[in-house]
Amino acid sequence: MESLREMPLEKYTNLNGEDSFCYWLETKGTKLGDHRHSSPIEFGIYEYMNKPRGPRKNRDDKYRWPYLSGKTTAQEAYETVREEVVRIATLAKQGDFEAIDRRTEILGTMVKWKIAYLYSDYALVPVFDAFWLFLACHSSGIECSQNEPISQMQRKLIKSRGNEDVFRFYDSLQILGPAQNDPDENGVSKYVDFVETCRNVIFTGAPGTGKTYLARKIAEKMMGGSDYGFVQFHPSYDYTDFVEGLRPTPPDANGNIGFSLTDGVFKRFCIRALRNWNDSKKGAPLRKFVFIIDEINRGDVSKIFGELFFSIDPDYRGTKGRILTQYANMLTEPNEFDASMGEESAFGHFFVPENVYIIGTMNDIDRSVESMDFAMRRRFAWKEITAEESEGMLSDDDTLMRMRRLNRQILLTPNLGEAYQIGASYFMKEQGDAERLWRFHLKGLLREYLRGRADADAQMEKLERAYRGTADDGDESI
Repeated sequence: MESLREMPLEKYTNLNGEDSFCYWLETKGTKLGDHRHSSPIEFGIYEYMNKPRGPRKNRDDKYRWPYLSGKTTAQEAYETVREEVVRIATLAKQGDFEAIDRRTEILGTMVKWKIAYLYSDYALVPVFDAFWLFLACHSSGIECSQNEPISQMQRKLIKSRGNEDVFRFYDSLQILGPAQNDPDENGVSKYVDFVETCRNVIFTGAPGTGKTYLARKIAEKMMGGSDYGFVQFHPSYDYTDFVEGLRPTPPDANGNIGFSLTDGVFKRFCIRALRNWNDSKKGAPLRKFVFIIDEINRGDVSKIFGELFFSIDPDYRGTKGRILTQYANMLTEPNEFDASMGEESAFGHFFVPENVYIIGTMNDIDRSVESMDFAMRRRFAWKEITAEESEGMLSDDDTLMRMRRLNRQILLTPNLGEAYQIGASYFMKEQGDAERLWRFHLKGLLREYLRGRADADAQMEKLERAYRGTADDGDESI
C-alpha cells in the first residue's frame, strides 16, 4: 500500500511498455480478467503518443487528464488520481466493496474493480464487468438481476465460493468473460448461455457492432440450422402483422374481396414451437426455437405486442402465460393453443411455448424513434455490444488502427461518447481503401452525429485527423 502512496506519475503511466502501473493493469494477468484495448481516459491521466493540437484544456505537452477539470498541472491531476487508487485499494483491503461501487468520478469501472481485486487478498472473484458477473452468477445457480451492483454480485459469488481456492472457483465458472477465453469463433457459446438463461434478450450498441450478425449466429447454434424466426420492426408494423388480424382474401367468382382472420409471423412461429413441444412428450427431440426481432425499437411495441406483454414474460412461458387474443371472439372452434390446453369452450387462446427464445437488436442512439416502453424493458435482459468487441471482425491492421483512433476521438468529443463509437462492420465495407471508407461510409454518419451543433465543423476536423492519424487527440495512448 505504501508503494501506491509514493508511486510517481512516471511509474503510473508512460510509453515504455512494461514499466508502468497502467500497462500492467491493462495487459497482464489475462486470466485475472484482462482489461486490454481500453480507452486511456479510464485511467484518469495518461501520457499520449503524439502532441495534440487545439486548446490546452486538461492537458500539457505530455499528459492528459480529461475528467479532472480545474487541475492546472499534470502533477496536480495525478495526485487526485493516485489518491483515488489508494482509496479503492484501501476499501478493497477492508472488504467495503459497496463503497467501491459508489466511487464513479475518476476511474473507469473495470480499472477500478481490477485494482480492488489486486488488493482484496483474493477475496473478490476476478470478473470485473457487470454483464459477465451476471452470467457467472447464473452459471453457479445464483439468483441475481442484471441491474444489480457489481459489489452485490461479487458478494453472492464470494458466498458461493466458500473456502474454495479463488482460481479453482474461477475455472469452474462456465462464463469466463473475455472472448479469447471461449474456444469457439466469436465467443458465441457464452452468448448462447446468456440467451438460454434469460429467454428474452436485447443486444444494444453503437452502429456497425454486428448485433444482428451475432443474433443470427446464436440462433443458428441454438436451433442447429437457419430456420429461426426473423422480423424487422418499422413504424408501420402492428399487431395484425405480428400476432393476428384480418387480411383480404382473393376475389371470389363474382369478383368480391373478403377478409379472413390470419395468423401473424410470431404466432405462426410459436405454433411451430408448440408442435415440437407436444411431440417431445411423445418421444421426439425437444428443440429450442429462436425468434429474432431486428430494430425492435423502431416499432411501436405497445401496439405490436398488445396483450402479449404478459405472455412473453420469461416467468410466464407456457400455459400459465395464456391470454385471449384481440380476435378471440371470431373463433368458433379451438385453435392449436386451445387444443394443447384441452380447452373446449373458450376459444382463441395464445401463449409463448416454453421452448421459445426471443432476441431483439436495437441502436439506442437512433433519434428517429422513441425510448423503449418500460413494461417491455423489464421483460428483457440487456447486453451492450461495444465497438471494441467487434474489432475481431477486421483483418486489416491499418483499418483496425484507424477504427481505434477514430473511436477514441469520438469518446473525447463533447456530447458523444461510447454509444456513438462505430463498429467494425462499417470499416469492413472498404478494407484497404481508407479514402473511400471515409468519403462514402464514415463521413456522412459522423456529420449526422454532429448535425445542428455550432462546433460541428471543428469537431469534424478533429475526427477526420484522428481517422487519418495526423496528430490529434485520437492518437493519444497510455
